[in-house]
Amino acid sequence: MKRSDSMLTRVEEYLRYRRALGYALRIEGGMLLNFARLADQEGHRGPLTCDLATRWARLPAKADRLYWARRIEVLIGFARYCKIFDPQNRDSSPTPFRTSSSAQDALRLFLPPARATLVCRASALLGW
Repeated sequence: MKRSDSMLTRVEEYLRYRRALGYALRIEGGMLLNFARLADQEGHRGPLTCDLATRWARLPAKADRLYWARRIEVLIGFARYCKIFDPQNRDSSPTPFRTSSSAQDALRLFLPPARATLVCRASALLGW
């Protein structure tokens, strides 16, 4: 995976990798391809950012917050994959997104407070 690769190329590589491991990724794969198309349409190059992920996750604007949270959840696996191959995504923070805020903060935007707390505590236990 090269930094100059389009997001669509990166997502397609990720999906091939995961499917080779036996994951079907029918719904998630479609969501990731939609994300990649949006990123490429916007001319995004470089590491996956929290800003890009959050903007995509909040589409459509009138969707339920749980749907938005699911979209972020789908990106987390892809972000971890990117972190392996792209040195720009390697930082000291536990979040897979290259940002000063955490993916957990992004989830708090979409989830009711009780569920956000549960997700954040679980992710801390899992080392996310």
